[in-house]
Amino acid sequence: MQGGLEFKTEIELLSRVHHKNLVSLLGFCFEQGEQMLVYEYIPNGTLMGSVSGKSGIRLDWMGRLKVTLGTARGLVYLHEHANPPIIHRDIKSNNILLDESFNAKVADFGLSTSKFDSERNSVTTQVKGTLASI
Repeated sequence: MQGGLEFKTEIELLSRVHHKNLVSLLGFCFEQGEQMLVYEYIPNGTLMGSVSGKSGIRLDWMGRLKVTLGTARGLVYLHEHANPPIIHRDIKSNNILLDESFNAKVADFGLSTSKFDSERNSVTTQVKGTLASI
């Protein structure tokens, strides 16, 4: 379960961004301490699952290129067209979802911050995101 701040951040950010390469938030519920986010259904799992073959779907190189370009388009939208711009801070293959046509959808905005917030706190010693594994 997400912490309260991550939950609130994700609701605030996703309610004001709309792009074909970003997962769409349909609704949320916060009742009696229970938190729930309701997203559009994304049927083909994560990029990690398709690259590793664990999802039963294996992307060829053209499919991987399509996903990479879609992910980049979603990030460009966040960085350059969202108002204020948004920094995701946790891009990884498990946070890239694949729709029915294998288009990339950037997901998991719980650690995101607006560029406005990050400029006010431009120096940080706190690690954000997921640590890489070897």
